[in-house]
Amino acid sequence: ENMNSILALTFVALVALSTVSSLSPPVWDTPFYATFNETTKLPLIGAHTTTGRYWFVPGKTQRLDRKNGRYDRYCGSIHPLTDTSCIHWVSEGVRYLHFPDNKNECCKCCDASHGCGVLRNDWLRNATDEGVYHTDDGTAVHRWNVHGLQDNIYDGLEDRQQVPVQILQEPNDFMYFDYKSYTNTIDPADIELPDVCKKAGKCPLFSLCTIV
Repeated sequence: ENMNSILALTFVALVALSTVSSLSPPVWDTPFYATFNETTKLPLIGAHTTTGRYWFVPGKTQRLDRKNGRYDRYCGSIHPLTDTSCIHWVSEGVRYLHFPDNKNECCKCCDASHGCGVLRNDWLRNATDEGVYHTDDGTAVHRWNVHGLQDNIYDGLEDRQQVPVQILQEPNDFMYFDYKSYTNTIDPADIELPDVCKKAGKCPLFSLCTIV
């Protein structure tokens, strides 16, 4: 009887493991919009938090707004030590940096050949499944980790894993999404590259854009 119990438990454990291992990482295969809070931690400078908005259209367009871009590595390299809004636009394979509250400046940062294109919709394809946890309000969240030079953790809703809950780039950048703001309905006007960017020249020589 004991042996039968052990075999039964072993079978259950194997089934559970096979179920977990058969899961595929989420794919951002539909357009979406969501809002977020972001905390950046930098040596000697400390932690700073800003709010933002994110639009994503697979393979086509990406827009990421930060109310304060000072601590973003790209925006901050153009206007260092300056509190100002900054928008990353990615259109037709080119990444632009737009400062609507700083003389409405815009410049071409880099292109897809240098890794600056639209994020691949299967960017989690090599992620490790780290299982499910529950938030304080009981929401089930599934965690995935893309191991690189740092841990890149993606948490999505368990029942809709393409909906981001948080993206943690250890140890210095933490994006916390308001998943209740997530929608697949996007106003085309919100992802139309501004005229000032369509006419933009290259970003300054001494910005991070020239290094990538």
